[in-house]
Amino acid sequence: MFWKIPKLWPGKTVIILGGGPSLPKLISGKVFDKCPVIGVNDAFRVGDWVDICFFGDVKWYWWNKEDLKAFKGLKVTCDRQRNPAKIKAGERYGSVKGEPDIRIVRHSNSHGIGTEKFKVRFNSSSGAAAINLAWYLGVKRVVLVGFDMRVVDNMRNWRPHPDYKPGTQKGYKNFLKPFDQIERDAHKLGFEILNATPGSGLKKFPFIDLESLCKLWTSTKLFIIYLLTEQASLDMVMESLSFV
Repeated sequence: MFWKIPKLWPGKTVIILGGGPSLPKLISGKVFDKCPVIGVNDAFRVGDWVDICFFGDVKWYWWNKEDLKAFKGLKVTCDRQRNPAKIKAGERYGSVKGEPDIRIVRHSNSHGIGTEKFKVRFNSSSGAAAINLAWYLGVKRVVLVGFDMRVVDNMRNWRPHPDYKPGTQKGYKNFLKPFDQIERDAHKLGFEILNATPGSGLKKFPFIDLESLCKLWTSTKLFIIYLLTEQASLDMVMESLSFV
């Protein structure tokens, strides 16, 4: 059975942690307990404040199955339940169907943000697919952290995979291509996407400084009091609250 994605976080701002090399430095010393967090692939490891571990690649699950058992949040994938794929000679990885605690959503190979029948468009990467998942969860805004979408210091991921090989920038062309349609769909849906990854190869969305965002969350009460003192409109106050 496929998971019928509930609107867990209606109107919320959600952090999506990607797998780029910048992730550890960006989140160092931070605890994102003011908003929900989706950790893509290995990002489930960064703290117990990650709410959902999302992966779109069956290989990744079998590589990390034992470690993932300790994760207390939701475990979600758009794995297509396809035939086992040969990764290395004599080594094959099958579907996650039947694995305990794994919620499987419908998979689509199309680009953009799917809105029907809970189909998550994979968009060539788990990070991009997680954006579509967030929309189904009812969120208003996502903030992308660790979405480098480029090789940094000869690294493609902050935590190299077992079959890791040094990459080139050429491979990111396919990863970036779906974001044209994602941007168009997000605009039509009134779904805001912000990028908090300095130097990111993904240029489609407005950049937001993660430090400033965290300061806003930690001083929310003072900020609201200020708005009320200055006789700000109710709409302004509610908009401030919606960013938390």
